[in-house]
Amino acid sequence: MPLPELPVEVYRSHWRPACEERAFMLHAVGIGSQVVASGERWSLVVLPHSATVAAAHLRGYERENP
Repeated sequence: MPLPELPVEVYRSHWRPACEERAFMLHAVGIGSQVVASGERWSLVVLPHSATVAAAHLRGYERENP
């Protein structure tokens, strides 16, 4: 029986709305994600097969929205 895929963190912030905003953007391009508490920070995670594409979209988002 194969093990389930563990999510990969693609973004981290002390501010939950920053993660939620990026999750919305990923959703708009068809990438599923989840915002999870990670100690004192919030993490945006995706499945491993989406991580590379998600990271590329997030880099573009950061360039367009400094």
